[in-house]
Amino acid sequence: MLAAGVLAGIIRDVYDAFITSIKMRIDKSQKKEKVKKAINISLEWVGEIVFFTTVAVAAFSFLYYCCYGKITFHAFISFVAGVLLWKKIFYVIINAQM
Repeated sequence: MLAAGVLAGIIRDVYDAFITSIKMRIDKSQKKEKVKKAINISLEWVGEIVFFTTVAVAAFSFLYYCCYGKITFHAFISFVAGVLLWKKIFYVIINAQM
C-alpha cells in the first residue's frame, strides 16, 4: 500500500502539471473571459473526476493484492505514508533538480 500512496502522489503531480499547461494555453487564446472561465471550471471538474477515479482503481488494485481487498487501519496508514513519502522526499528532490 505504500507503493499505492506513492503512485497517487505521482498521478496527482502529473495531473497538476497537465491542468496547468492546458490553462496556460487557454489563457493565451483569444477567447472571451467568460468562456475562458467556463472552460477552466469544467476542465477542473472533469480532471478531478478522472484523477480520483484513477487513484481509486489503482488503490483498490494494490489493496486487493496486499490484503485481499480488506480495508484495514495499517493499509490506510501505509497509503497515507506513501503519499507523504512522495511529497516530502521524492517530489522535493525532483523539483530541486529542475
